[in-house]
Amino acid sequence: MKNRRFLTKAQGMSLNTIVIAAIVIIVLVVLVAIFTGRMGPWVQSVENCQDKNGACVDSSADCVAPNAVIRGTNCDRDEKVCCVQIVKE
Repeated sequence: MKNRRFLTKAQGMSLNTIVIAAIVIIVLVVLVAIFTGRMGPWVQSVENCQDKNGACVDSSADCVAPNAVIRGTNCDRDEKVCCVQIVKE
């Protein structure tokens, strides 16, 4: 009688393992891009108030409706705020 252990089909990698490996690779690529400075141009364009059709104003009191203040832009470096017009579609 043949050994039954050798008659079973081989098990491949599960789908979960493949998906997790793909996610890990994507995360590693993003981390390498961040730490090597390749994300610099993208971050600068996100921070630029003028790219958002806004203007740097002295205080949030100078930004009246229908405008809104956005934090975390290049205006913060000059102790100003970015004032962007709110457009309803």
